[in-house]
Amino acid sequence: MESLSLFLHLEPKLDVLIIGLGDFKFNHTKLIPVINEVRKHCNVEVLPTERAIATFNFMVSEGRVAGAALVPPVRISFTEEDIQATKHQNRDVYKLDIKIDV
Repeated sequence: MESLSLFLHLEPKLDVLIIGLGDFKFNHTKLIPVINEVRKHCNVEVLPTERAIATFNFMVSEGRVAGAALVPPVRISFTEEDIQATKHQNRDVYKLDIKIDV
């Protein structure tokens, strides 16, 4: 409960606290009492982290007051678009915009 207590003291009060549990494969029954305690103060959604991030972004874009507690996933899946964007970004990182007159 201590790790989530920060969210109970925020102003303005959260509309929803989104908890991302990594890959969602571990036994989270120990969290049920903690989640029930937090639910006394605000709405709680428990999702895999990837979906939790998308849900958080959507709610914030709607102007809702949302908080997120996220556990990183063990595995991260990359799309072809992610790979291409990273390659493009890394190419620009090492590019120098300096002109040398000789």
